[in-house]
Amino acid sequence: MDTSTRSDQPETRRIAPDLPTSLSTIRKAVEDSARDRVDTEPVRQALRYVYKHVDKGPMLCKAWFDAQDIANPAHRFEAVRQVENLIRVSAGM
Repeated sequence: MDTSTRSDQPETRRIAPDLPTSLSTIRKAVEDSARDRVDTEPVRQALRYVYKHVDKGPMLCKAWFDAQDIANPAHRFEAVRQVENLIRVSAGM
């Protein structure tokens, strides 16, 4: 008998954060990006949610990672701010 679909088994997968939480995490990362690169686990989790649940998510996530790699802090801030805005628009927020 296949027990992999039994409902009494504990859930081992991480539950993705919801959209408002993800957008809030991304907004905080934008603010922090003027000082430092913002590649943290909470940001990666938020972007995973965007990747899976937001229209054009894969493209937006690639744009985010490209933007956060910009060396000049002012340019990095502006680039991640623009991507964050596109994520909000694509998410309907």
